[in-house]
Amino acid sequence: MKKETLLKSNNMKKILFAILFLFNVVCVFSQNYSKEQESLRNEITDYLKKQGLNPEKQDDGLKFKSEGNTYYIEIDKDAKEPMYVRLRRYIKYDDNFDKNKIAENLNEYNVKFGVKVFCQEKSFVISAEMFLTKASEFNYVFDTFLSHIKSAYKLVNE
Repeated sequence: MKKETLLKSNNMKKILFAILFLFNVVCVFSQNYSKEQESLRNEITDYLKKQGLNPEKQDDGLKFKSEGNTYYIEIDKDAKEPMYVRLRRYIKYDDNFDKNKIAENLNEYNVKFGVKVFCQEKSFVISAEMFLTKASEFNYVFDTFLSHIKSAYKLVNE
C-alpha cells in the first residue's frame, strides 16, 4: 500500500509541477500594457465616449464604430517611450475592392492623404499612425486622422 501511495504522491507532484510550469510560461510570454499604456488606453476611451462613440477594449487597444464602420485603435505593446498608436480600418476584398487594382494605386492613396493604405491577404488596411507621450496628443489629431481614413476609403472606392 505504501508503494502505491508513494507513486500517487509522485504523480501528483509531477502534475502540479507541470501546471505551475505552464502557468509561468504563459505569464512570461503574455504581454500586458505598461501602466502608462493602460492609462493612455483609458484616457482615449474617455475621449471617444465624450465624442459619442462607444469604444470597446481589446487585447491590442480599442474598437469603435463611426457611421456604421468599425475602426481600431492599436497601441503597440513594445513601444513604451514614446508610445506608438495606430488608427485603422480593415476592409475585406469583394466585388467593389479588387486587390490588384488597390495594389496598383497604393502610391496615389498614400500620397494624397496622411495615411497608409496597404494590402493584406484577405483585406486591405487604411492606417494613420503616430508616436506620442500622452493621450491629449492623440485627441488633438483624432478627428483629422478619422477624416483622412474616411477620405482615403472614398478614393479607394471610386
